[in-house]
Amino acid sequence: MLKPLAFSIALFSLFSICSALMVGPRIYEQDDFGDISLDEFTYSISADCTASSITLLVMNGSNRPVRDANAYLKYIDFSTPLMGSGVSNNDGQILFKLPGDVSLMRGLFIIVIEKKGYRSKEVHFDLSPCFTNATNPTPPAKPPKPPANDTNNTQPPGGGTQNDTNQTNPPSQNYTNATNGSGSIGGNVTNGGNETGDGTGNLGLCASSIALPVFLAIIFKRVTRKRDMGVGV
Repeated sequence: MLKPLAFSIALFSLFSICSALMVGPRIYEQDDFGDISLDEFTYSISADCTASSITLLVMNGSNRPVRDANAYLKYIDFSTPLMGSGVSNNDGQILFKLPGDVSLMRGLFIIVIEKKGYRSKEVHFDLSPCFTNATNPTPPAKPPKPPANDTNNTQPPGGGTQNDTNQTNPPSQNYTNATNGSGSIGGNVTNGGNETGDGTGNLGLCASSIALPVFLAIIFKRVTRKRDMGVGV
């Protein structure tokens, strides 16, 4: 009875890990304000894409938690940009709950951290790792038409069919150029995939996490069957 219970607990834990997708946001800019002789904040930001929340960890220059620091979360696409505020606890953590689905909040977020004796810090970021998997790549632009071949002007006159034939050749060349153009653009799309690697890494972990308990369950079933056959004999 203990073995099936242990397998159930392990399976539930693995599915819980998959359901909570924690990612790091994409940081665009950060600035410090105030007296340069004061200590500067360091920080860590993580987003829970499933629970629609942002966790901020406030630290000092030695990467130790800072207590009682004030932080303000703003979202520039709202008519009232200030989304929330909080004070860091003993562990330097502040939790911000977002009012809605993260996938709909594709604009820029701003966090401002303040405390007496420290320089104020402002961080600009977005939550694109939460929804880049659902974003379709931008279709490649159509390549410009190639210039007319000068050899067409040297063809003998009276060849209407030849002119038509020559006119039908460039589209095939256009097709070849389009393939080359999409190839180069495809490279950019691949680079975009690299940028979203942090957002999709957890999904790969989920796939392996689901496969592992299934494999263990099969082994457990075979062991149980052999044990039952031994008891029957």
